[in-house]
Amino acid sequence: MFTQLLQGVTSNEAGMYKCISKHISHAGLNIQAVELVVTKDWEQVYEEDSQANAYRAVIAVLVLFILILLGVFAYFVKSRRTRNFNSKSIDLSAD
Repeated sequence: MFTQLLQGVTSNEAGMYKCISKHISHAGLNIQAVELVVTKDWEQVYEEDSQANAYRAVIAVLVLFILILLGVFAYFVKSRRTRNFNSKSIDLSAD
């Protein structure tokens, strides 16, 4: 008996399937009936996976950091433009 662990399957996909395989040194095909048994839905396993949750947290922190950097950059660019505009005086007096 052989066992293969599959990821990304749900309990809706459980059932009987045909497995078709070919050995490298043989010309013929081997066809066997196999049963897919799902012990847990992949979505549930994925939500409870600590490594996946750690990746999610790191990505969320990086995205937040990038957004803060973009906001700071936009603030300084806008304040610089305003400062440059205000520093230029226009003399409208007639001689």
